[in-house]
Amino acid sequence: MTVEEIASLTERLTEALADTFKDDERRIAHAYKVLEYARLIRDREGGDERVVIAAALLHDVGIVIAEELHGSSAGSHQERYGPALARKIMENLEMASADIDHVCDIISDHHSGKKMDTPEFRILWDADWLVNIPDEFDLADTEKITRIIERVFKTDTGRETARRLFMKGDE
Repeated sequence: MTVEEIASLTERLTEALADTFKDDERRIAHAYKVLEYARLIRDREGGDERVVIAAALLHDVGIVIAEELHGSSAGSHQERYGPALARKIMENLEMASADIDHVCDIISDHHSGKKMDTPEFRILWDADWLVNIPDEFDLADTEKITRIIERVFKTDTGRETARRLFMKGDE
């Protein structure tokens, strides 16, 4: 894809994300930050740019349905409801069928990480962790953060970025 086509896809997915999350600025900001890290990792690790962009922006769309039906944004609910909503969004944008299937597979596993092992999945996994670690863990507990970084990251770039971001002074 050309730079212009990637920019257009990103813009259209961004608009769809905003339409889906409405006024939920926190979740929209989360998706943008995941996209930022996903692009950084993809630039170094490779992977299909269209799939990475779509997965980064749409990975949490299942929250909308999960909260409506269950009053919960639990990861298992996101994995259950996210793919169908993401599929509808991507089909409306006339994305390629193979890309849609791949993104939906990534979304269906983005919290548990048990079924997928593609470059694009690993990129999304690491980008999401990079955004979530400061929100979910005490960064002052350097031993725990070190263990998390070594255990959960699936790409060298993700692991190196996590060390740089969260292990300041320990390098």
